[in-house]
Amino acid sequence: MRLRLLIPLLILAMTASLVALAIMGLVRDWEGKSAADRFLAAEQGRGGLVELAGALALERSSAYVLLARFDPVTEARISQLQTLRRQTDARLNTLLSLLSASERAPRGGAELAASLTKARRVLTDLREELDQALTLPAATRPPALADRWFGTLTALIDQSRIAHQTLADRSPVIDPLIAAHAALRQSAWVAAEQAGQMRALLAAALLHGNGPALAETLAETETRFALAWENVRQLAAQGDAGMDRVRVATSAADGLLANRVEPFRRAVLTAARAGTVDRVMADDWFSMATTGIEAVQAVQSASRVVTETRVRQLSQDALIRLVRGALLCLGTLIIGGMALALVHWRVLRPLAQLTAVFEQIARGQTDVTMPDVSRPDEVGDLARAAAAFRTVHLAGQNLAAALRRREHLLDLFIRHAPAAIAMLDTQMRYVAVSRRWLSDYDLGESELIGRSHYDLFPEIGERWRNIHASCLRGEHASSDEDRFIRADGSISWVRWEIHPWHDSDGQIGGIIMFTEVITARKQAEDDMRRLTTELQAIVDSADNAIIMTEPSGLIRAFNRGAERMLGYRAVDVIGKQTPRLFHDAAEIARAVTKLTNSLGQAPANPLEVFVHRARLGKPDQREWTYIARDGRRVPVLLSVTAIRDASDKIQGFLGVANDISHLKQMDRLKSEFISTVSHELRTPLTAIRASLGMVNSDLFGTLPPEARQLTNIAQESTERLIRLINDLLDIEKIASGKMRFDLVPCSLPALLEDAIRNNMALAEKAGLSLVAGPGLRAPDRIEATVLVDPDRLAQAFANLISNAVKFSPSGSTVTVSATRLPDGWVQASVTDQGIGIDEAFGPRVFQRFAQADGSDSRAKGGTGLGLAITREIIERQGGRIGFNSVPGTGTRFHIDLPPHENAAPDAPAPPKPAPLTSPTLAPGRQDILICEDDPQIARLLSLLLGRAGFTPVVAGTAAEALTLLAHHRFNAMTLDLMLPDLPGISLFRAIRAQPETRDLPVIVVTATGDAEREALAGEAVGIIDWLTKPIDQDRLLAALHRAANAGTGNRPRLLHVEDDADIRALVRRLLSGHADIHAAETLADAQKLARSLTFDVGLIDIDMPDGCGLDIIPDLRDPQGGPVPVVVFTGADAGPVALQQVRATLVKAQVRNEELVDTIRRLIHRLAPDLETKVPSPPVESAS
Repeated sequence: MRLRLLIPLLILAMTASLVALAIMGLVRDWEGKSAADRFLAAEQGRGGLVELAGALALERSSAYVLLARFDPVTEARISQLQTLRRQTDARLNTLLSLLSASERAPRGGAELAASLTKARRVLTDLREELDQALTLPAATRPPALADRWFGTLTALIDQSRIAHQTLADRSPVIDPLIAAHAALRQSAWVAAEQAGQMRALLAAALLHGNGPALAETLAETETRFALAWENVRQLAAQGDAGMDRVRVATSAADGLLANRVEPFRRAVLTAARAGTVDRVMADDWFSMATTGIEAVQAVQSASRVVTETRVRQLSQDALIRLVRGALLCLGTLIIGGMALALVHWRVLRPLAQLTAVFEQIARGQTDVTMPDVSRPDEVGDLARAAAAFRTVHLAGQNLAAALRRREHLLDLFIRHAPAAIAMLDTQMRYVAVSRRWLSDYDLGESELIGRSHYDLFPEIGERWRNIHASCLRGEHASSDEDRFIRADGSISWVRWEIHPWHDSDGQIGGIIMFTEVITARKQAEDDMRRLTTELQAIVDSADNAIIMTEPSGLIRAFNRGAERMLGYRAVDVIGKQTPRLFHDAAEIARAVTKLTNSLGQAPANPLEVFVHRARLGKPDQREWTYIARDGRRVPVLLSVTAIRDASDKIQGFLGVANDISHLKQMDRLKSEFISTVSHELRTPLTAIRASLGMVNSDLFGTLPPEARQLTNIAQESTERLIRLINDLLDIEKIASGKMRFDLVPCSLPALLEDAIRNNMALAEKAGLSLVAGPGLRAPDRIEATVLVDPDRLAQAFANLISNAVKFSPSGSTVTVSATRLPDGWVQASVTDQGIGIDEAFGPRVFQRFAQADGSDSRAKGGTGLGLAITREIIERQGGRIGFNSVPGTGTRFHIDLPPHENAAPDAPAPPKPAPLTSPTLAPGRQDILICEDDPQIARLLSLLLGRAGFTPVVAGTAAEALTLLAHHRFNAMTLDLMLPDLPGISLFRAIRAQPETRDLPVIVVTATGDAEREALAGEAVGIIDWLTKPIDQDRLLAALHRAANAGTGNRPRLLHVEDDADIRALVRRLLSGHADIHAAETLADAQKLARSLTFDVGLIDIDMPDGCGLDIIPDLRDPQGGPVPVVVFTGADAGPVALQQVRATLVKAQVRNEELVDTIRRLIHRLAPDLETKVPSPPVESAS
C-alpha cells in the first residue's frame, strides 16, 4: 500500500474509534432529553385537557340547571352562561394551539386536535339549540334537550379523559415520582367529574322535584366519587418528598369536603329524595358543589406543577450530559482532523502534485501548477526540477494553441452566421461556408471546401460570372431584389452582396458572398397586395356602410356602401369629419342623457354613446337614424367593434351599418296583414259561430240526431279555427312587443279560484274532476298578492288547465294548487293524472308549434302555441314557468311569480260588495253616492248636488262605498280614482262584478285621468262622463240628470255600423227584442243617420270600407244632447288611443252571444231600466 494512503487510514481509524464512543454517549443522553421533552409536551396537553374538562363540566351543570328551571331565564343568568362559554372556548383554543404546534406537539396531537375540532362543532350546534330553548317558556322547551345536553357534555368530558389517558400512555413514564403523580391526577379527574355530575343532577332534582327518579344514578355517582377521592388521599399520603405540596392541597380539599360540602350534600340529597322543589337550595348547592370541585381541581394543579418541575429537572440533566458528550466528540474530531490535515498538506499533497506534474509533462502538457519550489527538503528539490522542465516547452505550446483558437473562432463565425455566407478564393473555390448557405441552396451536409462554385451551380449565367470577375478585381456589388433561375427551372428571389477579401500581404485572396433567399417574403408581399385589393373590392361592393374611426372619433375609412347610403364622398369625410356629421342630433342627445344616467356622470365626448359598450369589450348592436346629405332619414342597424392591437390597446372603432328601411316597411306590411287577417277571418267566423249556436239551441226547432251531429262537428271545428287564429295573433303581438299588460295588485288564490270556476264546465264535459288543492283550501290557504295583468294571467291558467284536461283520462282529477317558495316567490301549479311528457320531447315543450308526435297527442288537437304563449305571458310579467312529468303517471306545470312588495302581506283581491238586502229609498228621491276621500271636495259636491235637488251620501273610502252600495240603492254615483284604501279602478271593477250594481251610472271625478281612462278602456260600460278636477259644475249636473232621469219608457235606439251583411243580420236577430236597430253598411251611411237621428247606444266595427268606424263617435248624440255609449264589436285589435273613446270592446270570434247581448242590455238598462220588464229576450245559447 502506498504511503500516502496508509498514513491517513491510521489517523482516521484512531479518530473514528474515539468519535464512536462519544456518539454512543450522545445518543443515550439525547434519548433521555427527548423522552423528557415529549413527556413535558404531553403533560402540557394533559393539563389543558384537565382545564377543558373542568370548564365543560361547569358549563354542563349551569346550562342543565337553567333548563330545569320553570321560571324565566334572566339576562344575568344568560350572561353568566355566556361567560362560562367564553372560558371553555378559550381553554379549547389554547389546547388546539398547543396540539397544532408542530415543534412542541405531543405524540398523537394531530389526531386529538381533529377530534376536539369535531367536538367543537357538536358543542356549537348544541349551544345554538340550547339558546333557542332558553328563550322559550319552560313548558314549551324540547323535553329531551336537557338530557341530551347533559349526555353530550358528559361524553365530551369522557372523551377528554380518554385523551388524557392516551397522552399518558404514549409518553413513557421516566421517573417513579412522575408515575405516582400521574395516577393521583387520574383519580382526581374522576373525582372532579363525578362531583360535577352530582352538582348538576342534585340541582336539577331540587328544581324539578324528580329526586326519587334519580336515586340510583346519584348513588352510583356518589360511590364513584368516594372511591376516586379515597385513592387520591392514599397516593398523597405516600412518604415521597415530591408529594409535600400535593399533601397540603389534598388536606385542604379534604377538610372543605368533609366539613362543608358533605353535610350540605346530605341535606340536599335528603330533600331531593323527598321530591322537594327548592330553587334557593338548588342555587346554594350549585355554588357549594362548585367550591368543592375547585378544591379537587387544586389538588390536580398542585400535582401537575410538581410533575412539570421534575420533568424539567430531568430534561436539564440530560441536556448537560448531552453538551458534555458533544464537546468531547467535537474535540476528538478536531484533533484527528488537525493531524490528518498536517500530514496531508506537508507531505501527501506535495507528493501527489509532483507526481501529477511529471505525468502531465510526460504527455506534453506544460500548463500545470507547480508545488512550492522554495521548500528546503526533498519535496522542494523535486518541484524545482519539474519547473525547469515545464519552462522549456511552455512557449511553443502557447503559440500553437493561439493559432488553433483563431482558426476555430473564424470557422464558427462563418458556419453559425444567420445569413448565407460563402468565402471563395480567386479560382472560385470554396474556402468557408455557413450552414445557412447549405440550407438555402439545398446542398445538405456536403463538404464544399475546395470545390468550385461553378461546378456546384452550372446554371450560373454570364451575368453572374462577370459580377464575380469584377469583384475579384476589387469592386463591390449588391442588389436588394434579384431573380435567380435554378437548374430545375424554378425561380428564387434573392438579396445579395459580394465583396473582395485580402490576405495578410494585402493581396485579393478571393470574394465573400452574402445572400438571402427572399422568395417566401416576396410571395407573402404579393399575396398581401392581392388580399388587400380583394378586401377593398369586397368592402367597396358591400351595401353596408362600413366606417372606421380613430379613438377620438375622426373618420379614417369610408367605403363605397357608405358613400351610396349617405351621399358623402370618402375624400370629404376621411380625416375631416366624425360620425356626428350624419347622425340625428336629437337622437344623440337622448342617448347621451341615457348614458349619463347610467354612468352617473356625463361622457367626455358625445361620441361615447356609439362606442361605450365596444370599449368595454361588450357586443353593441343598436338601431340609429342616419341623415343623408340630401336630408333623407335612413334607419340603420349599427354594429360597433373596438379595433385593438397586440397589447389590447384600442386603435380605433369599426362600425357596420345595415339599412333596415326595408325591414321597417316589412314590419308595417306585416302589421297591416295581421290587421286584415284579424278582420277578414274573425268577421265570417263570428257569423258562423253565432248561426251554429242558434241552430244548436233549437231556436228553429229540434234537429234530427244526424243533423245535430253534423252541426256539432261544424261548431267544434269553428272553435278550433278561432283558437288557432287567436293564438297566431297573440304570438304576433308578443313577437312585435305590442301585447299590453295592465299590471295591478291581485290575490293569486282568488285568481286561481276564478280559473277553477271558469274551466269547471270544460272538465265536467271531459268527465274529469277539477279541484282546488293545497294553498287554496282551509286551513293551509295562503294569502299572496302579485302584480299582474289578471286577464292575461287568467289566459295562462286556462291554457294549463285546458292541456291538463285534454291529456287526462276520464275519471281522473286535475288539481290546482298554490304555495309559497323559500325565496319568497309564490307558485301556482296545475297537476294532472294524464299520459305525461316524454323525456325526449321535454326540451321542446315551450317552443312554438311544438307537439308530441304520438297519435294520442295529435288526436287531441291544438295548435302547439298554447304553452309558448303562456310562457311569454308569464315571463313578460316577471315570472317563470316550468314543469315536472313522469310518463304514464302525470304532469305538473307550475308558474312562479314574485310577490308584490308594496302590497300588504295578506292583501286580497278587489273586494266584492255584499248582496243588496233591501231598498230603502223613499219614492221620488234621487240619491247620489259621492265616493271622495278629500273632505273639502266631498262637502263641495254635497252642497252642489243638494242645491240641484239630489240627496247626496258621502263615502270617504272604497270600503265605506261598498258597504253603502250593499245596503242602499242609488240612482248614480261619483267616483274619485285616487282613494286611500283601494285604487278607484279596482273599486269600479268590483262594482261591475256584481249583478246588483253592474248597471249603476258612474261619473268619474279625478285629478288625473288619461292613464286610468286607458286602463278602463273597453270595460267602462256605465260611465256616464269623465270629469277632471277642478269640477265643471254644469257638466256634472247634466251627467247626473241624464243618469237619474233615464228610463222614459221609450224604446232605445241603437246604431249598428258594420260592413258585413251576415254580422248585421246576426245582431238584428239577437238584439231586436231590446232596441230599435238602425244598420249602416258604410261610414258615410252612419254619418247620415247620426245627423238625422239621436241614438242611445252605438255598436261599431272599426274596419269599414271607407274609413275608421270610430270616426262616427263625435257625431253621435243622445236625446238629451250628450255623448252616446259605444261598444266596439270588431275583428281587429283596437289601440289604447282609440279605446279611450268607447265604453266597451268586444272582439269578433272571441265574444259569445251571451256577452254581446249582456253588454248591450246593460247599456240599455242604464238608459231605460223599465224596458227590461217589458221586452222579452230571445234565447241565446251558443258563441259568436
